[in-house]
Amino acid sequence: MTTYKTLTKVKVNCSAYPDELPPKLIREYAPFIAKPLSVLIILCFRIGIFPAVWNKAYVRVIPKVTNPKSCDELRPISQTPCLAKVAETFIMRVLLDQIQGSIDQRQYGGLKDCNTSVYLVRMYDSLLKWVEKGHSFVDLGAIDFRKAFDLINHIVAALNLKLMGAKKKTLTLVLDFLSQRMHRVFALYEGDTNSEWSSSTCGALQGTKLAAIVFLSVINFLIADYDDRYKFVDDLSFILKYLVKNGVVTPQFSSNFFSVFTKECKELNLEINVNKSKIVRFNPLKSDIMEPNVPFPLANNIKILGVTFSNDFSFVRHIENVVKSANASLQTLNGMRRFSANTESIKYAYIAYVRPILEYACPVWVPSALRTVYLCQELESVQKRAVSIILGRRDIPYEKALEVLGLPSLQNRYETLIMNFGKYLLSKSQHCDILPDQPLPSRTRKQDKLVPVKARTNRYGNSFVAVFGKMYNKS
Repeated sequence: MTTYKTLTKVKVNCSAYPDELPPKLIREYAPFIAKPLSVLIILCFRIGIFPAVWNKAYVRVIPKVTNPKSCDELRPISQTPCLAKVAETFIMRVLLDQIQGSIDQRQYGGLKDCNTSVYLVRMYDSLLKWVEKGHSFVDLGAIDFRKAFDLINHIVAALNLKLMGAKKKTLTLVLDFLSQRMHRVFALYEGDTNSEWSSSTCGALQGTKLAAIVFLSVINFLIADYDDRYKFVDDLSFILKYLVKNGVVTPQFSSNFFSVFTKECKELNLEINVNKSKIVRFNPLKSDIMEPNVPFPLANNIKILGVTFSNDFSFVRHIENVVKSANASLQTLNGMRRFSANTESIKYAYIAYVRPILEYACPVWVPSALRTVYLCQELESVQKRAVSIILGRRDIPYEKALEVLGLPSLQNRYETLIMNFGKYLLSKSQHCDILPDQPLPSRTRKQDKLVPVKARTNRYGNSFVAVFGKMYNKS
């Protein structure tokens, strides 16, 4: 992609960096800025230096919780110059091209054709398949790293990038970007002043494009020999499998797994947040057994990338959270109605801001939820309320209101999303192994059919893989 095309895609609704041209003007004058900017970016690659004027960031502190009481409960987000972001885009593309072949295959963050749904579907399918064997249970662990981006060791990042195939000039430029930066903190309250400019010896700027790629390199070799690992930039999960025979529990992983994991984290300068790291034990066995101890707290529920997993294999807790969040977002629609917004505007606000809450990562949890009537009714009730707000009337039957607005029911919408996501997985060579084997050759002119999933329990029969296989074969 050329510099001109990149400039034309600059987001104009973002706030401008202090003392810099507004993004709207940069985008408008892209034909005049593109050539000199291209020369400057090429020069950066040749000499391995990132311009000092671009390496200054204003940091805004955003609370992670309602009433923060410590610095750990604050998230620093950096605001960098608009032209620096354009230069960053090219550095990121070059760096990714060089290290692409060495990136952990279980890394799903910051990469093309990877997303949270793929991560969660693969992880939960592996968990269910193991439990489906019988006489077995699993532990699902989610590790939280304290100040992951702020404590990045530049030397560790450079060594890992070199091992992954980054070329010398690119590596020199990335290191200059990391190590020679300056930052100051915006005033938190009215009447305060900005802090003085200061430099730092570690970390990467949150809010920059290169930060995610740099952390990706740091975590790349962490437990790389363990198959059931799942990474999404700084989010790490793993599955520990156990077999039970005659009341004796046999772990299917190395006895020194946790000690090796802790040692590798220390070498990479990653601090494990023990208070936030949890393990959920999925044990469907009814017999009493001596369950093994783990170094992290055991919990009944665990939230991974926005989806709550419960140790009873249900998503009731997750759906409750989704419905609560979506209902709270409906207040926006009520506000629009009070200010006499037209029906179409309120409808599109619902589609853009409320419905995505009900649909996020739905291939993971919806297949099992659709088999439970009251859960379907809970989800559908949100859209019923939204429809009455959009139309400004409550006397119209739900089905008729959907027809007037041209909206599908949530159940039909979910089925469409599951089908589309499954077809997406089939089209990607790196993800199609999640689905049941390869399609069987068809003797007719109809499309090929997938190998049917033989589920021993309803638990696995109501999973995404099994449900999509049935839907795909019927289509």
